[in-house]
Amino acid sequence: SMDNDYKALSQQLIEDHMRFLANTLEADFGDQMAELQHVVLAGGGAYHLAKHLPSAWRQKTLIFRDAEYANAIGYYLQSK
Repeated sequence: SMDNDYKALSQQLIEDHMRFLANTLEADFGDQMAELQHVVLAGGGAYHLAKHLPSAWRQKTLIFRDAEYANAIGYYLQSK
């Protein structure tokens, strides 16, 4: 069905983009990663990105609770 085709295509696009981001992060920050205690992820893609990080990074990864709402919560708190 068209609905299933769309879901499969969108999932593939997400996976491809997260793989690209993880590879870019590793290329840009790989040398410094050994020095860090934690990798903090927030935002709507946090859950997706974490799956694609190198395993050594995943062990250090903290994902904000309600990560997909992190920006909205931040803006809300800032507005007070």
